[in-house]
Amino acid sequence: MVSSCSMLAYKLWSRACEMAGYYKNLTTCTYRYDHTIDIIMQHTRQGDFIDVGTGSGSIPFLLTIRCAGIKIKGIDRTELYTANRILDNFLPDLRYRVSFQQKSIYDLDEKHDYVICTEVLEHLEDDKKAFDNLLNNTKKILFISLPSEFSSENVPGHLRRYNKDAITKLISPYTKKFEFHDHELMNHFHFVTIEK
Repeated sequence: MVSSCSMLAYKLWSRACEMAGYYKNLTTCTYRYDHTIDIIMQHTRQGDFIDVGTGSGSIPFLLTIRCAGIKIKGIDRTELYTANRILDNFLPDLRYRVSFQQKSIYDLDEKHDYVICTEVLEHLEDDKKAFDNLLNNTKKILFISLPSEFSSENVPGHLRRYNKDAITKLISPYTKKFEFHDHELMNHFHFVTIEK
């Protein structure tokens, strides 16, 4: 159950994204993030979290809004202007639970219990090298989402789309403990939990 304080923070996050001009269709993005956060919450306990390729910080904000006590770091190779602006101007009470750092996925060099990487690998030339580094820095569970071959979205910077066979081929050399969490209303991406 989401508290009234969390609902207020959620509304502030939504308004901040609109004001920053970050999402063209906030309703669709919010629904996608809600599905992602639901899965993360079902599979995690206490531990440290990192969101790799955090962008505007949506995953760290929504996870800390919905889950009391969670602390999370977001990293991205780009300057985190929007994420820090939202944190400083709209959600300052989350400052002790959310932090951001400019860092590449390839430079990730510290292990975390839970590693989250949503809609990032499709932008990278060497998705296998990035995946290898993500898994090497995961203690418990790696969460990834990737665009489906059925996606009709034409997103600039996407170098590939994935079917389940391609994802299985990417993951299976490392572990056999993974699960797809696809949603019937959101067939344009795959969400996968990978256990160490």
